[in-house]
Amino acid sequence: MEQAPITVGLDGSPENLAAALWASDEAERRGLALRLLHAWILPAGEPSTGLPPDKGQNYWARRIVRAAAASVRERHSDLSVSEDLVAEAPESALLRVAEGSTMVVLGSRGLDRLASFFLGDIGLQVAGRSERLVVLVLVRKAGTGGQPAPGAGGVVVGVSLPKASCGVGRPVVRAPYHRGSGR
Repeated sequence: MEQAPITVGLDGSPENLAAALWASDEAERRGLALRLLHAWILPAGEPSTGLPPDKGQNYWARRIVRAAAASVRERHSDLSVSEDLVAEAPESALLRVAEGSTMVVLGSRGLDRLASFFLGDIGLQVAGRSERLVVLVLVRKAGTGGQPAPGAGGVVVGVSLPKASCGVGRPVVRAPYHRGSGR
């Protein structure tokens, strides 16, 4: 029986790219496939636009997924990676695909220690409502510009445990993880 993949929710941000790279490391370590998902409520069928696929309404959404996939494949050339563009609200799509995933990995946009714990609406909703493991990855920032440091990896800032594994509720646990430093 094939094991469920690790799913990464993408929105084109540096934080989500860090989440995709962290998830690709985890997928390789576990021998799992990786699913890169971008959910957008406005995707349209290309024939209705009259534009070629590289200029259609879904161009930017497709570009987000393809760019993440290229970065993942550069790092893990043998990893099985699927690219999904879903015509659905992000929260709903992530909760739905979480049911068939080993875990869902999302990027966090926190600016400091406190803010990194309080995620955006989608991250909070998915972490709070998912029946699967949700991992939240933060990008280390360089200086005061707020941009990711060159070569900065993701750091896991929280793990939302499924209700069945922790008894009561789904706490978000601060779980520092630095790539290469162990668990």
